Amino acid sequence: APGGEQGWATMKSANSIAVFDATADELVTIIEVNDAPDKLGFFVDDLVLVSHVGSPDVAFIDMNTLEVVDNVTAGEAYVDPETGRGHRFIMSSLGGDFAYVPNSDDDTLTIIDVRERAVRGHVAVGDNPMPMGVGGPTGGVYYPR
Repeated sequence: APGGEQGWATMKSANSIAVFDATADELVTIIEVNDAPDKLGFFVDDLVLVSHVGSPDVAFIDMNTLEVVDNVTAGEAYVDPETGRGHRFIMSSLGGDFAYVPNSDDDTLTIIDVRERAVRGHVAVGDNPMPMGVGGPTGGVYYPR
């Protein structure tokens, strides 16, 4: 997590997120979420967004209260149990105001306005989008990091 005092880990089969104190090496809490959390990212307003393998939802977790405060649907796609397609990556814009979630089954990228906690739109990007990069005047960060 930003600041380096906390670590966050998705626990896909337990449908939860583990938060630990990185300075004391101790578990802080387990946050229950739904549908096999896959990736997470840190955003503006002290929000952690979590994408899921088992659903098209993205959970919003408040870093201060360590509670799920909202969910949005990022698209039609999620991992198809028959094909295994569709890791649910999530990437932050350079300022952390927007989240980008690729939807491999319907070949789109969902743009989420983090401050509004709403889907801004979907962009058709081609077959099976997964890892992505964000670039700008100060450079960019590729994913996975």
